[in-house]
Amino acid sequence: MRQWVLVTSSAPMTAWFYQDCYLRFCAEDYSLSDLTNVFSHLSNNCIARKSLHFESGHSLTCIRPAPLHVAHLSPETSQ
Repeated sequence: MRQWVLVTSSAPMTAWFYQDCYLRFCAEDYSLSDLTNVFSHLSNNCIARKSLHFESGHSLTCIRPAPLHVAHLSPETSQ
């Protein structure tokens, strides 16, 4: 999960959170059987786009806004 935070003071601590956040996913399914497969362990887009399973032009493949992911997980949309 990526969340932006701006710290404007340390004494007293003052932090501002940007309301929106997003989630990053790996281009390939996670597996402990191959620890050398960077495509299943790292979610960096610069790495993921080199995977054979990365769908060019489909930005939601590896990056998903949090509200969209919550909707994807809700019971109503999974039926």
